[in-house]
Amino acid sequence: MDDRHALVRQLNDVKNYIEQHMSSAKPVSLSPLRALSMMVNAINSQGGELAISFADSADILITHSRQQFPKDIILPKTPGPRHAWAACSDSCGATAKIVALLACHTDRNDWLKVSQAILPNMRELADWFITSKEFLVQYEEAKQKAQGPENQTTTFIVHLVDVGCWKALLTLPYPRAHEVSENYLSFEHEFVIGVGPEGCTVWQSFVNPGGYTFDQYRSANGDRVRDWAQMDQFFEDLEYVVSASGLWKEGERNDNYERLFGADLQGGVRPHRPKGPYPNANGEAKLAVHRIEDMKLDNIAKFEWKIEE
Repeated sequence: MDDRHALVRQLNDVKNYIEQHMSSAKPVSLSPLRALSMMVNAINSQGGELAISFADSADILITHSRQQFPKDIILPKTPGPRHAWAACSDSCGATAKIVALLACHTDRNDWLKVSQAILPNMRELADWFITSKEFLVQYEEAKQKAQGPENQTTTFIVHLVDVGCWKALLTLPYPRAHEVSENYLSFEHEFVIGVGPEGCTVWQSFVNPGGYTFDQYRSANGDRVRDWAQMDQFFEDLEYVVSASGLWKEGERNDNYERLFGADLQGGVRPHRPKGPYPNANGEAKLAVHRIEDMKLDNIAKFEWKIEE
């Protein structure tokens, strides 16, 4: 059995396991947060390249489905063209896309909003921005719904935007924009937070060199369920990273970033790049967030996984 068939079998095994819990006469003991973690681990079980191939296939099917949300996701014989933001299968954008795909509702418009949160149109970025305090309010609302009688699970698709980076790419002509994007430090990052009755899970990876793949993140127990006190610290660190002003430099902002995302921008990540920020950048950070509310088990078991023969 090759990797493609092994992946499809594992995905459908997890899907069937979730559906058994959904159809059981006994109270459901499998939480949506746990089910999402199982499916995320399954889709990454044969490596990032196959995982993002499936996610790209699903993205194309959903985007072009007009009204009907597809139920069958088919892994192509050969990978199709890759979105620029997901050019690396271990990029933070690729990981966010995979988790978001598994968590989203069976609604095409919901998926389009998810996609826009991962990569907003560069010229419409401001329409997506919220402050870190506004994000904290959304998180606290999700926490209350998770701990209250609703027992709801919420998933946040989060894009930490390096405003200086995007402004540089918008204003500089090609190939200068490409040269800048390859040779200057950026704190841009994407990640996903799941909030459920049992706590929270953060899914992420960080572009190499000097970063880590999703498998490495998972092996280090990065996708563990975190308690509320740990998430309070997470949002305190995020608030500082987003609201701090001035050029990025070694110190507390960099330390908070490393606690959040496991990457020391000034020390070990992307060592071939200059220590400085983008030309004319001022260290400004913004957040683009999409919230998937009331995620249920059937969200995660919505696809039948197949292979193009």
